[in-house]
Amino acid sequence: MSPQADQEEGLMSRVQLKAKKTVVSGQPCRQGKVYPLSVIDHMMGLYSLRLIFYYDHPLPVKEQQPRRLAGMSNNHSSGRGGPVVVPLEESLSEALAFFPPVTGRLNRDADGNWEVKCNDAGVRTVEAAVPGATVAEWLEAADPEAELSLAQWEKMPDDPTFWSPFYVQLTEFRDGGFSIGLSCPHMHADPHCAALLVKAWGDVHRKSGIANPPFFHSHGLRLRKSPNTATASVEYYRSKAALPPPPPADPDNSLRFNTITFRFSDVSVRRVVSEISESLPDATPFEVLAGLMWSACARATPAASHLRDLNLLTEFRKAMHAPLPHGFFGNAIHFSHVQAGAEELAGDGGIAVAARAIRADACRTEEDVRSVIDWWEERREPEEGSDAGSGGKFLPPIRMYGPALTCANLEGVMAYGASFVEGRRPSHVSCHVIPPEGEGVVLVMPSPEEGLSRTVIATLPEEVARRVRADPEIAKYEPKILFGGQSK
Repeated sequence: MSPQADQEEGLMSRVQLKAKKTVVSGQPCRQGKVYPLSVIDHMMGLYSLRLIFYYDHPLPVKEQQPRRLAGMSNNHSSGRGGPVVVPLEESLSEALAFFPPVTGRLNRDADGNWEVKCNDAGVRTVEAAVPGATVAEWLEAADPEAELSLAQWEKMPDDPTFWSPFYVQLTEFRDGGFSIGLSCPHMHADPHCAALLVKAWGDVHRKSGIANPPFFHSHGLRLRKSPNTATASVEYYRSKAALPPPPPADPDNSLRFNTITFRFSDVSVRRVVSEISESLPDATPFEVLAGLMWSACARATPAASHLRDLNLLTEFRKAMHAPLPHGFFGNAIHFSHVQAGAEELAGDGGIAVAARAIRADACRTEEDVRSVIDWWEERREPEEGSDAGSGGKFLPPIRMYGPALTCANLEGVMAYGASFVEGRRPSHVSCHVIPPEGEGVVLVMPSPEEGLSRTVIATLPEEVARRVRADPEIAKYEPKILFGGQSK
């Protein structure tokens, strides 16, 4: 890249922070209301989420406010907000009235476990701008590191009394496009309900009823009277609990990760499905794309053994005998484990080998989910004079996303329903799990295109990412690669 191109890209990707403030709920919640985090929430304590929703159209402005001029010349840096920001903040305040745990603050209960005091402390918001690029230009050329600057985040301090777990960032682009960045601890939300929070905000902004109202409690995610911890899922979680803690951030950046975003068209996904139909009839988009990425990573990584491991993440709201509502707020995700031969994965037909292994995973039943809850409920530091499992603080969270490659099925995430203008959907939605570790994580998500089109977001060790980006098997299906810039 020429010096001039470097300079243009730097200008294009520069995010200017304008103001920070706190948006509170438009309706106070009941005094003393407490929301305890579930067993599964506690499992996710090592991670946080960043979701970025991109819109390539302007928001309508209030009639009494001056119309926004080209180049964002009416942008306010005083913290009062511009003509786009003010109505968004008002609708956010209205939406937050339905989400008391989002505006609350973390606290330890009598056992030492996490709960949210619903005290209406509010959500931290950030106003920002990218005056050097349109949304389309940003998606084409910004690097993955720059994208994370669209979802500000503050690490949880030792005393979280005044710390806002949820951050919302509104970034305006040149010529009227904008993005909404949401960041939060993973133990507050999984990607499904994090997206539903933004979707509910859009529903309120359009003066429409919230299509998927939040549901905050489920008795099903608790210890049963007759617990069962003798399942393959529990054995897998036990093996994760035996892993050493994740290594600290490497100051020499020798273990850097890079993110590649592939957008596979409806035609491309149908082609993959057709090509493996003989060995795996009725393959799903997740099975074929997770298989494609797993086999590509196998080719990009020297085999350390004759077997390759894969963590599978699935969402279980509708997999329960008594299904949880779509609006269940919290973590409703389950991890399972599959293996396949390293040589078979890396060779011809590797996609089919991987997809069959994923299809064959039998550890995603309701009993698997409940057995893991039973096991985790018993993983406590017992109170003095009491038996294990009868109360006390949960043992520390474990490495759910590592160290093997993790493929997450996020096909059900309703990200493209987050509409702030009637009839206009996001042009792209990104999701990131922070921090990445081990062999990385692959997220299979919906795309704005109808049909079987999917977006695959792969965060991998830097050298593996470079090879996967150039993998000929992936290139055969001609995915569009977003974020053309490379991490520096």
